[in-house]
Amino acid sequence: SILAVRDIEKSKTHNFFTQFGIGNYDVGGDERYIANLGLGHRLITDDDLMIGANIFLDKDLEHKHGRLSLGLEAKGSVLDANFNQYIGITKRDEVDGVKEQSLGGYDYNLISQVPHMPWATFKFTGYKHASDKAKTNTKGEIYTLGVALNQSLQVDLSSDQSNHEDGDVDAINFTFIYPPREDKPTLTDGLSDEFWHSESMEDKLSDKVERKNNLTIEMQGAVIFTKK
Repeated sequence: SILAVRDIEKSKTHNFFTQFGIGNYDVGGDERYIANLGLGHRLITDDDLMIGANIFLDKDLEHKHGRLSLGLEAKGSVLDANFNQYIGITKRDEVDGVKEQSLGGYDYNLISQVPHMPWATFKFTGYKHASDKAKTNTKGEIYTLGVALNQSLQVDLSSDQSNHEDGDVDAINFTFIYPPREDKPTLTDGLSDEFWHSESMEDKLSDKVERKNNLTIEMQGAVIFTKK
C-alpha cells in the first residue's frame, strides 16, 4: 500500500494538508483496491498543544462500496489522542451473487511514548463496527507496540482482541518511510536518560492521520475484516 501526506498551506503554528493512499486488501478471498482521500487542518495552541480536524472519503475502486469519516485529534509532546466516526454512504452491492455492505462505526486511539525509549510507542485502539444484517455489532481493542528500527523502517506488533467469530488476531507489520524521518530517535540510539523525550509540536503538524484506511465489509450477515 502507498500513503502520503502533503502540506497545502503550512506555517510554524498551523497546517492545512491532504492525505491520500491506495492499498490492496483481501475481502473474503477476493483482492480489492481501496483508495483514501482526505483533508485536514491542524493548529498549535498557546499551551503548546496541537489540535486538528479532518474529513476522508474511502472508496472500493472495483465495486460500489464507499465511506466517509470525520476525525478529531489532539497531540502533546508525549501523548496523542484521536477519534474517528465512519459513515457508510453506499447501499448494498452484489458481488458474484453475494450481497455486501460497507459498515460504519467508530474508533479512537491513545498513543504514548515508552519511558526511556523515545523510539518506541504504545498505542491502544478501541473500535466498533455497526452491523447491517448481522446479529451483533463487532467491538474490540487493539494493543500495538511500534518501534522505529531506523529513520526509514518501522515495525508494529499488534494484538486485536474482539468479539468477532474469528477470535483474536496477532500481527506484525513493517512500514517503509520515505523521505526518512530526520532527527527522530531510533532503536540504534539505545535507551535514553530522559524518562520522556519531549517532541516539537511543529514536527507533528505533518504526521499522518491515525485512522482505519481499509473498509469493513459485511457479506450476507457475516462481518469481514479487510486484510492487507
